[in-house]
Amino acid sequence: MTYTAAELSGLLAEADDMPPGEAQVDAVRDVVRHAEAAGLLDVEIEARLALVDALMLTAENADDVNAIVTAFTRCVGLYTAHPDRFDDDLLDMLWRQFAAQGIVLTLMVVYPLRLVRGVFDDMEGRCRPDRDDLHTVHSIRLLLAEVTGDAEMGERALATLRHREPPQYACPACLSLYQVRYLASLGRDAEAIAVAQPIITGETPCDTDSQPADVLQILQNCYLRTGDLEEARDAHRLAYRGLDHDDEFDVAQHLRFCVLSGNTERGLEIFRQHLRLLEDTPTVLYELELASASALLFRTLVEAGRGEEVLIWPANPDVPDEEDEEWTFADLHEDLLRDVTELAGRYDERSGNTHLHDRMHAIIQETPLVDELPLSPLAARRKQIEQTPTELPEIADALKEDAPFEESPLDKALAHARQGEDLLNSGSADRAIGEFIEAAARFTALGDTRLAAFARVDLSTAYLTVGRHLDAAECAEEALPDVPPEKDAEYTGMQARWVLACAYPELGQSEDALRMLAEMTERATEPGTLGRVAKKEGEILGALDRDDEAAARYTEAASQFAKTGDLFEEAVCLRQAALAHSWAGDLDEALAFAERSREVVKHLPHDEERSTWELAVLQYDRARILATHDRTEEAATEAELAAETFRETTDRAFVTRCELMAAKLWYDLGTPAHAKAALERALHEPAEDNDHQADLTEAQSLLDDLR
Repeated sequence: MTYTAAELSGLLAEADDMPPGEAQVDAVRDVVRHAEAAGLLDVEIEARLALVDALMLTAENADDVNAIVTAFTRCVGLYTAHPDRFDDDLLDMLWRQFAAQGIVLTLMVVYPLRLVRGVFDDMEGRCRPDRDDLHTVHSIRLLLAEVTGDAEMGERALATLRHREPPQYACPACLSLYQVRYLASLGRDAEAIAVAQPIITGETPCDTDSQPADVLQILQNCYLRTGDLEEARDAHRLAYRGLDHDDEFDVAQHLRFCVLSGNTERGLEIFRQHLRLLEDTPTVLYELELASASALLFRTLVEAGRGEEVLIWPANPDVPDEEDEEWTFADLHEDLLRDVTELAGRYDERSGNTHLHDRMHAIIQETPLVDELPLSPLAARRKQIEQTPTELPEIADALKEDAPFEESPLDKALAHARQGEDLLNSGSADRAIGEFIEAAARFTALGDTRLAAFARVDLSTAYLTVGRHLDAAECAEEALPDVPPEKDAEYTGMQARWVLACAYPELGQSEDALRMLAEMTERATEPGTLGRVAKKEGEILGALDRDDEAAARYTEAASQFAKTGDLFEEAVCLRQAALAHSWAGDLDEALAFAERSREVVKHLPHDEERSTWELAVLQYDRARILATHDRTEEAATEAELAAETFRETTDRAFVTRCELMAAKLWYDLGTPAHAKAALERALHEPAEDNDHQADLTEAQSLLDDLR
C-alpha cells in the first residue's frame, strides 16, 4: 500500500501518542519503511529520529542498545547526505540523541575505546559555528575522561565549556552537572562547588525539576572534604529527599557520605533500602560506583568488629522458588570487592591503564573525616547530652518524689518547653528554636517519648515559622510516630501534619503534602480546620496546575468558612476558586465565582482597611481573568478600578501594579493615550520595596517608548 506524505505524518503522530513499548516501536518502523519505499525523505528523517526515541524508551539489554546505535547511525547518515533537510528542531533531536548515545557508549565496556572516540570526533566535526552543539560534545567527553583517566581530554573539555553556553535542546543545569561530577571525581572539590553554585541558586535553570537535588548528591561529599560540615549535612538531607531510588550513582554518594561522616548505621539503613540495585553483577560505571561504596561501608563495619553480623537478603518475588539469603558483613565485603575488581579491570583493559581500579579501591579504603556528624541541630544536642552523663542523672534519681523541685531534670526540660512556647506565641520563633531543641533533647534522654514528641512538634512549628522547611519537616516526621493515640486527632497530631503539609511543597514533595492534608480531613471535625485544610489543598493543587481540582477545594474551603462566619476567608477562597476556574479555561465559572466573592465582600466591616484591600484584590484578579480570556477592554477598565480602590489603602505597590497592567492592556488595544495616562498615574507612587521598584522601572521604560 502506498501512502502520501500527509498520511504517513498522521501515522507517525499516532505512534507518538502511543505508550512506550514494542507496539510503538513497530508502528514507527512501519512509517520508516513506507517513507523510504516512497522516497519521502522528509518523512523518513522524522520517522528515523522518532524510532531512536522509541527504542531508547524500551531498551533493557545490550542487544537493545545495539539496535539504538544502529538506528542513530542511519540518522547521522541522512544528515551527512542531506544536511539542508534538517531544520533546527530536527537538529536538536539529533544532538539530543547523540548525547544519549555518547553516554551509553562511554559507560558500556563492550564498546571499544577506539569506536567511542571515533563517534565523539565524528560528531565534533559536524558542529556548526551558529549552534551550541560543541557544548554537548565536550560535556559528554568529561564522562569519557572520568572513565578512562584521560586528563588531557578532561582539561580540554573543561576549558571549552567555560566559554560556551548550553544548547537550547538540553537542560542547562543538568548538562553543567557533568563538570561538577568530573571535578569531584578528581578531588577538586572547591572547583566543583564553585561550578555548582549557579545550579543551587537557580541562576542556571533546570528544565527537569531534578535540581538542586542531583547536584547536591555530589556536593555532600565535596563539602565534607572541604570541612563545610553544615553544608554537607544539609546537602545530604536535601539530596536524599530528592533521590531517584533507581539511580546507582546517587545512592553510592549517600553511602560514601554516611561512612565519611561517621554515620555508618544510617549507611546500613540506606543500603538495606536499595538492596535490589545490587542483586545482579555490576556491568556499567554507575553500578560499579555503587558496588565500591557498598564495599566501603562493609569494610568499615568489619573493621569495627561487626564482620559476623548477618544481613538478610530477601528473595526476589519475580524469581520462582527463590529464598531469602543470609550474608555476613564480612562475606558481603569480599563479594562486593570481587565485583569491583573484575568490572574495573574490564574498563581499564579497554583504556589501557589501571585508572578505575585505582580510583575504586581508593574509595573502598576511605576513612571517616569526622567521628560522627549529627544530621540535625536536635541530633547534635542529643549527642552532647549522651556524651555528658553527668548532665542528666539516671532517670530513677531524676524522678524521685523527694527530689527538690528546682533540681529535677524533668522540671528543667519542662521549663525549656514552656519558655519556647512563650517565645513562639510572642512572635519570637527564632529564639524559641533553641528552647525547643533543649526540651526535646532532654525529654529524649529521660526516656519520655510522649513529651519529646510534643516538644518536637513545637520545634517543627518554630522552624516552619522562620522558613527552615527541611528542619521543620524532619522534626515533624520524627515526632508523628510518637504522638500518643489520644492526641493524634487533637492539636499535636494535627499540627505535625500541618507543618508537613506546609513544608513538603517547599522541598518538592507536593504529593506528600496532599497526603498529610487528606489525613487531617479524615480526623478533623471543626469547620474552621476543614476550611484551612481545603484552602491549603487548593494552593498546592493550583501550583501543580491541577486547576479543576484546585477550584473544587477552594469552593469547599469557602463553604466551611461560611459555617464559621469567617467572611474574610470565605471571600478569599471564592476569589481563588474564580482564578482556578480561569486557569482551567472556564470563563463563565470564573466570573460567577468572582461575583460570589463580591457579594461576600459587600458584607465585610466597612471600617477596616483589609475589607477595602480585599475588594481591590478581587477587582485586580477579575481584571486578570478578563485579560486571560481576551476581554481586553473590560480588563483594562477593571484594572484601573482596582488601582483606585488600592489608593484607599496603604498598599501603594499594588496601585502601581494595577496601573501598569491597565497601561499594557490599553496599549494592546491601540489606545496609547489611555496607556500613557495609566503609566503616569503608576509613577506617582514612591517605591516601597524591590518588587515595587521593578514595576516602576518597567512603567518608566514603557512611558519613554510612548513619548
